[in-house]
Amino acid sequence: MPSIFFNLSKKGLDVPEVRRAIAMCIDYDKIAEVAMSGYSSDIQPSLILLNSETESKYINEEAIKQYQWKFDIDGANALLDSIGAEKGSDGIRVLKDGTRLGPFEAECPYGWSDWNASLEIVAQSAKKIGIEIRTKFPEAPVWTNNRQTGKFDITMNSPASALKPSQPWDRARYIMLSEGVPPIGEIAFWNEGRFKDERADEILNLIPQKTDMDELKALYTELDMIYLKNIPSIPLMYRPWHFYTVNESVWKGFPTAKDGKGIPPQICMDGAGIKALYEITSK
Repeated sequence: MPSIFFNLSKKGLDVPEVRRAIAMCIDYDKIAEVAMSGYSSDIQPSLILLNSETESKYINEEAIKQYQWKFDIDGANALLDSIGAEKGSDGIRVLKDGTRLGPFEAECPYGWSDWNASLEIVAQSAKKIGIEIRTKFPEAPVWTNNRQTGKFDITMNSPASALKPSQPWDRARYIMLSEGVPPIGEIAFWNEGRFKDERADEILNLIPQKTDMDELKALYTELDMIYLKNIPSIPLMYRPWHFYTVNESVWKGFPTAKDGKGIPPQICMDGAGIKALYEITSK
């Protein structure tokens, strides 16, 4: 779930309404079409992969609906108007305390073309609501150091994958757990935006102790509500681990998702994908 993460110590980005307005203005369909070549399904704001049967069972989707955002330029502008963020002569908004909403730098590694394109779309989207975001594409080691030490305004990264495929605890921990996270300037290995909520920490410590499904569902739902209210990050896409593309000019018979063979469409040298080697033939 590649996402943008906010440095919550940055003036302007420390305002939840500003983060929500950014979430509302992003053209997710354009990211899916242009940056992801159609490989991403529709974004459903959540810590949870709601389009996954194994994860969605841990959430009460009705309970979180009121906190989820959707693409709505007019709504984002109205939200910023409601907090008194007025546009200056250059079209960029200024908060009541004089904080100008930009320029904020959004960064990810140079050459990561789908991520680079995504951040360009984020910047274009933000301009429509009076927030100035500039893209920055350093080399990967620089991006990593900036991210971990909190030397960023907005950074793009993928939260941790699940150790247990059925539970999103690792992803939630990476985004929200403040325990053990050092101050900005020191290296953090999770929660690099320095989000802090005592109840979120409490829930994240409780979940590994629980086995009852009803209890787990209630805890994940409450945690997701905290996430959706505070928006420490915004998911931009659902990115496949592998992009399944084959060249059949020499070989044919590669597996597809619905051919009944039960072979996953993935690299033919990786895991169960090896089974495909026994199915392909010369053309």
